[in-house]
Amino acid sequence: MIAWEGQGFSPYNCPKSLRRIALTVVCNLTQLKNAFQIIVFFLLILLPACEGKESTKSQTEPTVVVKLLDSSRVNQPLKAIAILLDSEFTNKNSQIFVALEENGEDTLKKDLSNEYELAMEFFANLEIDSFNQKWLQSKDKRHSAVFGKTFANPGKNTIRGYVWDFYGFEVTDSIIPSQSRKYYFEFEVHTMDNK
Repeated sequence: MIAWEGQGFSPYNCPKSLRRIALTVVCNLTQLKNAFQIIVFFLLILLPACEGKESTKSQTEPTVVVKLLDSSRVNQPLKAIAILLDSEFTNKNSQIFVALEENGEDTLKKDLSNEYELAMEFFANLEIDSFNQKWLQSKDKRHSAVFGKTFANPGKNTIRGYVWDFYGFEVTDSIIPSQSRKYYFEFEVHTMDNK
């Protein structure tokens, strides 16, 4: 079904291909004896297509769930898991990687505009990372990844990173943007002292 934005029927709110047909019919109707029947015929055909826009994309955006697997202690690695629910590339056999900013003075921006300027750590999904499969029994290993971070200071610390969903190629910086999508996440962790 052809769908586009517009309310009601007008030759001007239809796609160009149908607009030409609609305008031609409107112009030629004055010359035809059975104009009323032709108008009704085309209205019955074109009106349902002009009534509304149906989105071909899922109404729900993909969701990233990040969960801590243990508590955070000074100088001990914190374990967490990221799971991508409802991947945008479900039918493309996609997979994820998790990227975390390394400890530094600059922080990763939400729009990821500075991701190539920062040192990043990458963590593979559980289909590749068999060592960390013991931490989680996941049905969808391609869209689940265990990652970790170590903090040197007690108190509030922030984990910033993104889940990288992609298909079609191995992980490289040359992936075509339309074949990958990145989902930023950020959360605070209370790191306890070892004393």
